[in-house]
Amino acid sequence: MIELNEITITEPTRAIICMGIPSELNPRFGTYYECVLDPQMLSPDERMLRFDQTVQGGEVHGWQRVAELTVVELLGTVPEPARPEGVTLTEGAKIVIRGIESWDA
Repeated sequence: MIELNEITITEPTRAIICMGIPSELNPRFGTYYECVLDPQMLSPDERMLRFDQTVQGGEVHGWQRVAELTVVELLGTVPEPARPEGVTLTEGAKIVIRGIESWDA
């Protein structure tokens, strides 16, 4: 059984994620990616999150729907994150995202 909760990320954080909502019926669950979840990379409506392999060094690239991502494990904050040109910093930016609280292995 997989238990989920809501996670709020207020600073750039390296994490392991999966695409979609985890369940035994989700064929994509089981493929994991390392990435940086950076609140400054949210779209203006906060529904999309940008990943950039060239500057962040993760395994995800492009825009992804926040609602379609699940945090599997938080690996730690990124003190001085690299961002692509053109990113406008927004005070108080945060990512509210689904995360796994526990699961039976």
